[in-house]
Amino acid sequence: MAVISFNEASRRRQKTLALFKQFYKQHKCYHLPDRKNIDMCERVYLPKRYGVIDNAKPLRAAIAVYPALCMQAAREGGDWVHLSLENLARMTGVSVPTARKGVVNLTQWVAVKIKKHRGKEQIVSTLPLLEIRHGRRNAYKVGYVKRELVKEWRGNYIAFHTCIIESGVWAKLTLLAKAVYFYMRIYAEQDFDMYFATERDLPFSAQDFTEYYKRRKWDSFYSTPAYLAKQIGCDYDLLRVDTLKQLSSYGLVEQMGGMFKVYLQPRMLNKPPSSYGSQGEWGREIKRR
Repeated sequence: MAVISFNEASRRRQKTLALFKQFYKQHKCYHLPDRKNIDMCERVYLPKRYGVIDNAKPLRAAIAVYPALCMQAAREGGDWVHLSLENLARMTGVSVPTARKGVVNLTQWVAVKIKKHRGKEQIVSTLPLLEIRHGRRNAYKVGYVKRELVKEWRGNYIAFHTCIIESGVWAKLTLLAKAVYFYMRIYAEQDFDMYFATERDLPFSAQDFTEYYKRRKWDSFYSTPAYLAKQIGCDYDLLRVDTLKQLSSYGLVEQMGGMFKVYLQPRMLNKPPSSYGSQGEWGREIKRR
């Protein structure tokens, strides 16, 4: 029987532990799901209006990570969600330091519920967007409109489709493109007449508003690029030449005259045109269920 020295046994233990950590880390890393397994109907309900605490400056990094945190929280179902900054960065296409900045900035935001009274808007309640519980593994309490609160928050939320994240489209967008899409979704209108004047061969009648609300592909955003750039706080030429082009290439935004169609789900999954990918090909269209 061979005798192993103490140093050799210690070296083997260290090697085994390193292999275990490597294997464990690989299985804990976030990976995009197979496209055929993406649920095109899954949504999380995000507040429309926000406020900041102590005059904090809202960061685009916070907009980048917020939908992903909400998606994870809705799936886990509990009050607290565990998600590493590394995985959050992978899901949203940002660096780990940017994800950290976004998370910290979210703790300075609150969601605001508005109710109209005699033609004036009044703040009814507020909801903190994020609380952090520090420890060996940070835990996050994410504030969003849960399903049981949908009726109570009616008119104060948007339905954000998680396929935007799981298709990898959200990660490929720049921080500015994410902020622009988020802004357009919040302020886009459900223009019943415009939709039926534009779309053809709809599977429901022009009088069926309920089906339109459930099955519509896009909302109407009435604005000019110049006004949008001013509201977002970005360079007009950068918005017009780069950002809107990128959103259009993924099928999230389409300009039509004096308005934009803002799509609820991405129409393109693969690489966009050559200015955003080496292959220079349009992505295939997602099959809708």
